Amino acid sequence: MLMRLGIIGRPRKAGKPARTIDELPLEWFFSDGELLDFSQKPSGYEITTNDLIAELERIGYKPKPLDIARLRSWRIWNSCRSQPDLKYAAS
Repeated sequence: MLMRLGIIGRPRKAGKPARTIDELPLEWFFSDGELLDFSQKPSGYEITTNDLIAELERIGYKPKPLDIARLRSWRIWNSCRSQPDLKYAAS
């Protein structure tokens, strides 16, 4: 599920079977977490598993179950959507 700027996307849009927003457990939204900074990566860069591992090691954090990972890319959604060659984006 995608969360951006504190807004949760509608899970039903992802297809069925899917729960409505009021059926999701609160534990999914209130938990410890980490901020992974990829703002130095060039536009269009695809973040890999190795990038995630390296950033977790850099900040000295070991993820726990139900942690919430936040990715900083400094990319703005409206600008990203206007780029036809963009595959992925994170805010």
